[in-house]
Amino acid sequence: MLIDLTEFPLVYLRAEQESNRSPEAQIKALFARGERFVMIADHSPEDHHEEPHAQRKERALILKRFRDQLSRWCAGAIVIENRGPVAKPIKLASQAFGHAFGVPFAFVKDDITARETARRILVPQAFPLG
Repeated sequence: MLIDLTEFPLVYLRAEQESNRSPEAQIKALFARGERFVMIADHSPEDHHEEPHAQRKERALILKRFRDQLSRWCAGAIVIENRGPVAKPIKLASQAFGHAFGVPFAFVKDDITARETARRILVPQAFPLG
């Protein structure tokens, strides 16, 4: 998986692309920016069912290690439902995960809607009141 920062603060999780950097190095680079962002997954959580258990476990451990940074810098997470609606149990599990990490989840039909949603999530951060 590639954590694509080319459109920062929109951060795409590209399932079909690989990075020459480890997942941990990619996430460290993301948090090192010190700016809020929205993660956009171009795939459904259901797409990970064929992923080896070791990779799923590694990803979970990385997220756990960086929990504080995730809740500080990630303003939201969006899943694009390219292949049709995500099953309700998967949505509920994703939202529970987001709640545990302090990151709201949204499920949208396409990339255009994902971008619009991400920009709405980020706008309040653009004008701090303090």
